[in-house]
Amino acid sequence: MRTLTAFAVVTVMLVGLALALASNEVEYRGQTPLVDFEEPPPLLVEEAPDAVDTDTKPGTALEVTGRLSHGTIPSASFDELYVEVSLAASERTPERRPPLNVALVIDRSGSMHGEPMVQAREAARTFVNGLGEQDRITLVAFDHESEVLVEPTAVTSEGRRRLHAAIDRIHAGGTTNISGGLRDGFEAVERQATDEMVNRVILMTDGIPNVGIIDHDGLAGKTRSIRQRGITVSTLGFGPSYDARLMGAMAEEGSGYFRHISNSADLELAFSNELNSLRDTVASGIEVEIRPRPGVKIERVIGFRSEEFSEGHRIAMGDMPAGGRLSAVVRLRIEELPVNADQPLVDVRTEYVDRLSERPARHQLAMAADVSIDQEAVEASVDNRVMARVEQLRTQDTIMEVMELYDRGEQQAATHQLERERRRIRQARQRYEIDEEEETAQQIDMLFDRVDDTVRNVPARSARGRNSAAEVQVESIQLYRGQ
Repeated sequence: MRTLTAFAVVTVMLVGLALALASNEVEYRGQTPLVDFEEPPPLLVEEAPDAVDTDTKPGTALEVTGRLSHGTIPSASFDELYVEVSLAASERTPERRPPLNVALVIDRSGSMHGEPMVQAREAARTFVNGLGEQDRITLVAFDHESEVLVEPTAVTSEGRRRLHAAIDRIHAGGTTNISGGLRDGFEAVERQATDEMVNRVILMTDGIPNVGIIDHDGLAGKTRSIRQRGITVSTLGFGPSYDARLMGAMAEEGSGYFRHISNSADLELAFSNELNSLRDTVASGIEVEIRPRPGVKIERVIGFRSEEFSEGHRIAMGDMPAGGRLSAVVRLRIEELPVNADQPLVDVRTEYVDRLSERPARHQLAMAADVSIDQEAVEASVDNRVMARVEQLRTQDTIMEVMELYDRGEQQAATHQLERERRRIRQARQRYEIDEEEETAQQIDMLFDRVDDTVRNVPARSARGRNSAAEVQVESIQLYRGQ
């Protein structure tokens, strides 16, 4: 995200109740409420930043909340403290929709021949028809090499005609150079990018890269560098042959969406969903900084990839549509602290472009807890809602490990690990009073059932097995991020 230029003076306040998030049914960014408990959250203070600049104010597009897993922590070393940062987007949509700056990067390798290519062309045409004259679009197609079919163009009636004609000329053949297509799409979007625009590259492929950059780390790093330039990357994985882990990692590094498309009929829906998320964007370029105070260290950021900087960790969350929600959890290690009430532990800063107020925005939270030598007070202060979220994330980690065993053909080992995880989550639900009927718990149980059926009954390297593994990864990422 480009550096936001300003800060506002905000009043010191205590937030007494955690955010109750309502579900907003969106297929590709399915919104599932967190487990809801009545315990009050630990102390949460929104305070004035050190530097003041009157151009930037707390935004209206997002509500940012934080919760600590413990309201009281021991004075001795402690490595089981968690902070959950939740972002909830306004249900309102901008009165003036921000202009879109998008590159469609479409795989035209030989595996797309026939019906897949026909559906891909139709989906691209539908996407173009949903844009307006204020929008800019670039059309890129790739096989063994990448070709910019249409340079960035306004979607006027003439521009739409040119785009349709170019889409109709896309034909399948050749190998798969994902990095070349990604490069051309990024360069075109960057030339047009402004802070007023929503800037995105949308990559669709049905294969595994075999030309250009082909390793996971290299391609994930490529999307990370694109995101660092203020452009998000979404990936659409089509059919049974693409690398689902690679597409998921690229979308995660690019702060975009990863969508699994099981058949050609789903292509148009996937493009339509992507367009809707672009048009309904209320906050873009979201970055969250976690800054620990002296005596506190960040052990791990869960739910999103993060970048370490001199004062803490930075999490890029990309764009959020109206009604969207995201949640990240950070594990903290506490060194020895003096006994004290309301000891400051961590600062959370959230920056983004607010599309409702059409200005940069910043939220700043200072989170604190009591430090005590009373172990009973520590145990009594646990926030079950935060710990329920932690257990959910542990479950997602295990499911991904199970699917890795399955992919390697170790189905018996995968089954045993899944059974162990089922037992562990049952115990955690009792410990943290998690309602079995709560929506997130039910979704996890359904995911368990799907994984169990796949691991036990479907050959790992079959088309059905690869499709099931891809679907599981998409659902896991959504739950992992609290979407």
